[in-house]
Amino acid sequence: MFIKNFILTIRLMLRNKLFSTLNIVGLSFGLACTILLYLWIKNEVGYDSYHKKIDRIHLVQHWQHHGNDRSAISVTEAPLAPAFKEKYPEVELTARYFTSYGKQISYEDKKLVKHLRRADPDLLDIFTCQFIYGSKDGFTNGVKNIIISESISKQFFGDINPVGKVLMLENKFAYTVQGVFEDFPDNVTFSFELMVPFEDNTDFGQYWGDWGTNWCYTFALLKEDVDYTDFGEKIVHFLEDSKNNPEGYKDEVFLRPLKRLYLYDIDGGGPIEMVRLFGMIAIFIILIACFNYTNLATARAEGRAKEIALRKVLSSSKGRLIRQFLGESFIFTFLALNFSLIIVRLMLPLFNSMSGKNLSLNYLNPSILISLLIVWIFTSFVAGLYPAFVLSSFKITDTLKGAKAQGVKGGLLRKVLVIIQFSLSIGLIISSIVVNEQLNFLKNKELGLEKENLIYMTIKGEVADKYDIIKNELLSNNNIESITRTSHDHPYAIGRSGAGLEWEGKDPDVDPSVYYMDTDEDFINAFKIKLLSGRYFSPEFVSDLNVEETNIHNVVINKTFAEIIGTDAITEKILSWGNMKCPIIGVVDDFLFLPADREMHPLIIFYQEPIRYIYIRISGNETSSTISYIKSVFEEHNPAFAFDYGFLDESYDTLYRDEEKEGKIMKSFTIFAIFISCLGLFGLAAFSAQKRTKEIGIRKALGAPVKSIILMLAKEMTKWILISNIIAWPIAYYYMNNWLNNYPYHYELTIWVFVFAGVAAFILSLLTVIFQALVASTKNPVESLRYE
Repeated sequence: MFIKNFILTIRLMLRNKLFSTLNIVGLSFGLACTILLYLWIKNEVGYDSYHKKIDRIHLVQHWQHHGNDRSAISVTEAPLAPAFKEKYPEVELTARYFTSYGKQISYEDKKLVKHLRRADPDLLDIFTCQFIYGSKDGFTNGVKNIIISESISKQFFGDINPVGKVLMLENKFAYTVQGVFEDFPDNVTFSFELMVPFEDNTDFGQYWGDWGTNWCYTFALLKEDVDYTDFGEKIVHFLEDSKNNPEGYKDEVFLRPLKRLYLYDIDGGGPIEMVRLFGMIAIFIILIACFNYTNLATARAEGRAKEIALRKVLSSSKGRLIRQFLGESFIFTFLALNFSLIIVRLMLPLFNSMSGKNLSLNYLNPSILISLLIVWIFTSFVAGLYPAFVLSSFKITDTLKGAKAQGVKGGLLRKVLVIIQFSLSIGLIISSIVVNEQLNFLKNKELGLEKENLIYMTIKGEVADKYDIIKNELLSNNNIESITRTSHDHPYAIGRSGAGLEWEGKDPDVDPSVYYMDTDEDFINAFKIKLLSGRYFSPEFVSDLNVEETNIHNVVINKTFAEIIGTDAITEKILSWGNMKCPIIGVVDDFLFLPADREMHPLIIFYQEPIRYIYIRISGNETSSTISYIKSVFEEHNPAFAFDYGFLDESYDTLYRDEEKEGKIMKSFTIFAIFISCLGLFGLAAFSAQKRTKEIGIRKALGAPVKSIILMLAKEMTKWILISNIIAWPIAYYYMNNWLNNYPYHYELTIWVFVFAGVAAFILSLLTVIFQALVASTKNPVESLRYE
């Protein structure tokens, strides 16, 4: 039976080449888009699934309450991990994890600058870490040990076993390689390439026994029978019971499951929103392709009426006919699925480049095979079920009499499906435009500083001791304008904050979470930040330096903090932070010290030396030679370290790289959705023109101009597209407005977005219909009148 149906379907396809081609092309591209989006979604949803114990791994976090506000703190004090495990029997293991940025690792004459991680050895039992050489046991024996990834091992040692080899950290500290582990996949939140034991603090200057500073991540592995929600209620007051907090200060502990950490932001939203959006797009595209099949199948129903009548005369039951027509749908979809896999293979490298992922279609993966099978069955049923029932329900008597059974009903369905298709396409166009506009809004938001022509690098080796000498040499070059030092490598990544500040006249209900950073006296000149009142730091004022005996620190604050304090005499105020007194000497304009998708917060700037990062502002003239000069100066005074630098504007460009990639994906698949919709519209226009061949011939013979025939064929299609706009606009506005409201600063929706989307869809669909109408209207009338 299957072979018979297969042969009949092939004959049908050869007899109707145009409609068969349109169906297969539409289904192939629809399935290809769906498969690509499925691979992307699978990668996102599968974040951290590499870890075998993911269901039991949790990040320990805490809420810090400041008046009516609260902040979620991702890092904890170092003593928390051992104390947490000791207190709660529900916890199997805990481990601390910390990143040291931009450390130079060297072996003989090879040098690499990499992020170095520190962790308790138990992290290797919490996470999945597959060792190729060595083991965790060697890592735990002694603090001057290091484990490295397979890719790092190959860069330094090639294909040999490097266990026992010695790597130099920062050209001063020797670490023995105790193991090589498999590289982590791309979709792991906390991955690492080099790791040393957490207890090794001598090379890093951290005070790991201090309860007063939050600076490291803490992971907890719960025992198998523990429900984390019930356990979460038990641990809320752990910190308050473990240390002495100021009166009225709340610090509530909670757990974040690792399997939700990447996808879900703590206050709602997060990457899961884009996963849902892309999931909807995948469904929309496959539905559009299925509707094309349904439309063309029902449109051709009258042409198959006699075939159906004869089958019924020959005792074919309705059920048998339904199975036959559904079988045709399965065969069409099977052929399309195979073509779609070829398209996916061809498009996958481009899609990976666009998405920044390393996706692959592995047919040996059971989940991939099952997913393809489900997509095939789903598409076959959705596309073929209605046509099968329509075709099988024709009455023998009506068909043999020449009655056009089901014509009105089938025509109404086609109109509804075309309207749905283009409503979905217009909605996708609007969504794509809004996502792109929001991205541009964030990228072009006023920063309050000038990011161009700023070079940054980490202070390493002898640079801290020779800073003044290096600075004077660099400033002797006319293309170097200013140099400064800061505590953070990027001004948009200030990660330190605190609360509990007091000042004269403070509202007792106000307790803001305040961020702080350290700079030198050249900071606002180098970044071109505007000073609004008072003055900035200067070495001419002895009081700007930290007066240890009295614990007094002069500070500069930003405009947002000044508005919270709320007084014109701001430079006469003194902030109190525990035993520390901070006279305010100046106010600078707000500048972006957090990503632009987060609200502006109060900021305190301290004058501290030495600091970890150097920024150099160059003129922008002769950039290559200027960088070569900077490199020569650093290599002269710090020869043991490789010259490693970056441009601040390029760092800003990477800030919204994920959103930019997602915007490109949306645009690409929106184009495919419109293309598939236009394929269906082209097929319906061709069918309409074919049905009216004789009418067109008569009109031409009577002298009707081509444009009147085009107008006749395009008029009804135009009406459908207009109705699609009316449906799509309010739905798209509702969803995209809600999406934009997730951002504290966002693009404001305007009517022009909807007008543009509607006009674009209208023009594309109109051109599609006009092309087919033009073909029909330019045929020789003699051929048209001989039709049938």
